[in-house]
Amino acid sequence: MKTTLNHRHQSARSQVALDKFQWHMNSLRPDLAAFATSTYTILQFLDHIQESGIFKEYTDIYSNHNIDQYNTFLSSFVKDTEIIPWNSNVLLSDLYHSQCRLHRRISYDKQWSCDNPLHTGYVMVEEYANMILNDVCNCYLGLDSRQIYC
Repeated sequence: MKTTLNHRHQSARSQVALDKFQWHMNSLRPDLAAFATSTYTILQFLDHIQESGIFKEYTDIYSNHNIDQYNTFLSSFVKDTEIIPWNSNVLLSDLYHSQCRLHRRISYDKQWSCDNPLHTGYVMVEEYANMILNDVCNCYLGLDSRQIYC
């Protein structure tokens, strides 16, 4: 009985959090959409996490299922705007976590931070920067814009 009540309570908490997030993002939408008409505006989706490392009492709050719900909302949030959705980070974070499961990498410079289930290491930030630089620089390097170099 207690487990069922806790699950319902946690599910309600995660829905309340999603509702607050949606309300907050919707309050920003007019300004972001207007900003996006004059400059590149990229909205990065949320990374997946290492669910296996989350404390049991938080598994319903911090879950890839919940993150997917946030990202689904963000996907609809950018429709009919010039805001650029960046959702490739989900695939990269999944790959990062699979490497963590295989090798349990932990480095002092935080390049790999496999002991932190909620955040990816800085190696991911470097990959994001590489993706942006590739997108911006490929045309100046004379690379075919129809090819994917990232």
